[in-house]
Amino acid sequence: MNDIKASHCINVRHIAGAQDDYRISVDFDGNIILLTEQKVQGRYLHKVFHVVNGK
Repeated sequence: MNDIKASHCINVRHIAGAQDDYRISVDFDGNIILLTEQKVQGRYLHKVFHVVNGK
């Protein structure tokens, strides 16, 4: 496995707001993919955020 050097620093709460759980992945171009999960009225709401070039 190769070491990955960080080129962007993000604040998950700033992007996704208050969530119960989140998972972070990196796509082939090095952009961040954020999958969030929040329990609302007994059901889970999932959202996907794709952070491209740190924006």
